[in-house]
Amino acid sequence: MGILHLTKLLKLPQVEFVGVYEPNFEKTQELLNRFNVRTFSSFEELLFFSEAVVIASPTPTHFSLAKASLESGCHVLIEKPLCETVEEALTLDLLALQKGLVCQVGFLERYRFQALMAGQTIPFAAYLESQRLSVVVGREPSVDVISDLMVHDIDLILSLVKEEPVQITAEGFCVVTEYLDYARAKLEFSGGRTAVLTASRVAPKMVRGLKAVFDNYLCELDFITNTKFLASPLTSEKKETDPILFDALERQALSFVSSIQSHSTPLISAQHGAKVIQVSKAIREAIANKKGPLPIRRHLDSTLPIRGH
Repeated sequence: MGILHLTKLLKLPQVEFVGVYEPNFEKTQELLNRFNVRTFSSFEELLFFSEAVVIASPTPTHFSLAKASLESGCHVLIEKPLCETVEEALTLDLLALQKGLVCQVGFLERYRFQALMAGQTIPFAAYLESQRLSVVVGREPSVDVISDLMVHDIDLILSLVKEEPVQITAEGFCVVTEYLDYARAKLEFSGGRTAVLTASRVAPKMVRGLKAVFDNYLCELDFITNTKFLASPLTSEKKETDPILFDALERQALSFVSSIQSHSTPLISAQHGAKVIQVSKAIREAIANKKGPLPIRRHLDSTLPIRGH
């Protein structure tokens, strides 16, 4: 992801690209050969020359790197998930607020959703269903499928419902790793709305989609083809849009730069990132049913209230 971020930032006229810190020597050489960018010998040296940084490192390092960045006066864009605990996320949020800095979380589907909906809204009481399926384990094999994939849809659904769930039902499986490779969660909200999320990294094909269903309304978004299918009396007919040309990572970079220049709150703040971590944790607890660590290849199912977690 670091290289992908690098390619987008190099193209932005608003950005003076300072350089990269990469602790792996071979990867550092690759960056030098491919992009001819400056590389730093330490993270502290990078911070000294920077006004803003993108953190695309393993999740356990996010908190320490982001905290050091904010303390040195740098704005930060942090790859998902923001960090490992709610407490860490809230610490970053408070630190950014105290120093007047931007602390943004990298959830790309927000930008795809905005582009596909083009100003249209989903009915308040709609039933939501997301699927995020992959054929292989993602970039971080040492995390479960909730942190690897499902967090994108947790973020998107919380942003649409605008409240935290009051009850969660979940089930999960370990299949090819020691961590959950398949998870399915049902989130129930106080207003009667329901969302069902499925994430898998042992699927036969890749799927990235969100469906919203309500009386006389159905909307399906495909985040791979960047298309939208809508069926409603308001449209007079069923309609599928043509694919849109859209670069979510570039839009995210532009949004980050815009928040810095306008001194505004980012679209996805550390505070919202903390809520995503809280719900992710509650889903894991619902799967484990508080019986201790989840044994490999064992299936557990439970229903737990989220309040009090």
